[in-house]
Amino acid sequence: MTKSTYTSYKRYMDVHMIPFFKKMKVKVKEITGDEINEYYAYLRGRGMKGTSCQRHHSLLHLAFKSAMKRRIIPTNPVDQADRPKSVQFIGSYYNAEEIKQLIDCTKNDPLHIVIVIAAYYGLRRSEVIGLKWSAVDFVGKTISISTRCCRTRTE
Repeated sequence: MTKSTYTSYKRYMDVHMIPFFKKMKVKVKEITGDEINEYYAYLRGRGMKGTSCQRHHSLLHLAFKSAMKRRIIPTNPVDQADRPKSVQFIGSYYNAEEIKQLIDCTKNDPLHIVIVIAAYYGLRRSEVIGLKWSAVDFVGKTISISTRCCRTRTE
């Protein structure tokens, strides 16, 4: 487990899980799927999205699995709970007029060329941020956009 993963898990525990279950005054042996579902509702009530709730679900499942392995509990109550659903992300995009306004209002900004390249090629944030000088071929007048899953060559 990486340090950042540990830090993230610890934060879930300290900020959300421990305060919630402590307030319920239930012991680990007494937690059921109903309490787990209440916890998910609590997270949603605090504005947490489905994907984040699923991370909590995974961490809880892992914790209770460990408790089962140590014979503290006979079954994993997370298996009795409803796994949180995530809502599919639907991105929005600028129309031609909005792109023109964006380019016009960033003319004196140091990021202007980055914005122009991102808008012209429809790059994702990670793609434009990951651009390196080696991706630019000034002679061939091309830019190579590379991602983990695919490689695209644009002219």
